[in-house]
Amino acid sequence: MHNIFAGFRIQGQVHGCTYTVDSEQQFNKVNERFLNVFNSNDVASLRSIFDSIEWKSFNAEEDTESGVFLLSLLEKGIDGYRRTMRKTLKFLNQGNDHSDLPDEDKYDSTEDDLLNYINPDNGHPRLHDTASDFLDGTALQVYLVDFDTNEIHVLKREGDTMVAVK
Repeated sequence: MHNIFAGFRIQGQVHGCTYTVDSEQQFNKVNERFLNVFNSNDVASLRSIFDSIEWKSFNAEEDTESGVFLLSLLEKGIDGYRRTMRKTLKFLNQGNDHSDLPDEDKYDSTEDDLLNYINPDNGHPRLHDTASDFLDGTALQVYLVDFDTNEIHVLKREGDTMVAVK
């Protein structure tokens, strides 16, 4: 398992999400996507994304994908993320009963799962805060937008220490 943590520091507190992949090949692809996002955005544009997020306490039973959704939010922006989620929820609400699938392959809680990641009342992204992965040092790569210093930090694990890449 390879963990990439992407997050934000504001007033000394860190909030963010962990993206977990199984292979080094997946890690490299996802890492490249995060690198592109953080190289092509400034702190101010990332602040507007941070301000749109409703942070929830991490709950392993509810969340396994916050890192995936955070990357999508960073790549698509707030409006693109909302559009994608609305389209997905609309599709799920079209009455697709998946009668062509055997019962054991049906997954009827997809809509509930998606509502863990967007507030249906206001469209704000909801993400589960896994800052503990950053604080505990379990991530192999870290992308941190530091609003306290107005900087973006990219760190990678070398042995037991995190080393600045950018």
